[in-house]
Amino acid sequence: MKQQQQLLLLLQLLLLLVVVVLLPLRFLHLQQQQQQQQQQQQQQQQQQQETLTISTICRCMLLLQTAATAAATAAAAAAAAAAAAAAAAAAAVVLVSGLHGISMIAMQQQQQQQQQQQQQQQQQQQQQQQQQQQQQQQQQQARLQKRCCSSAQIH
Repeated sequence: MKQQQQLLLLLQLLLLLVVVVLLPLRFLHLQQQQQQQQQQQQQQQQQQQETLTISTICRCMLLLQTAATAAATAAAAAAAAAAAAAAAAAAAVVLVSGLHGISMIAMQQQQQQQQQQQQQQQQQQQQQQQQQQQQQQQQQQARLQKRCCSSAQIH
């Protein structure tokens, strides 16, 4: 009986040991597992967030690069348009200058022609005057000769 009581006591002690020591150890082990799982989940979430953040940054950089390329293209197109406009303006200036030069040459030629015509008219007038003077002189000489001849016949 004593042995039974001792055995029973031993069993109770073992049970107490299980309840007092082993169960808390098991509980502690379970807690550690849960903490590890939570840490792993947190790490996975953090990695996912970092991946999302990196991909978002990359997308933003791509968008910025695309926008910068588009802006550079637009600036190049604007510069080309400005250069074309400047070339057109220069061509217009050259054309206007050329037309002005042509009109100036035409005006000079007209003036020269007018001057030549005036000179020709003056020369013609001078020739006519000279012819008239010669005719008058011839007429005067003819009159003088007639007078001389008629007075010689009278004498």
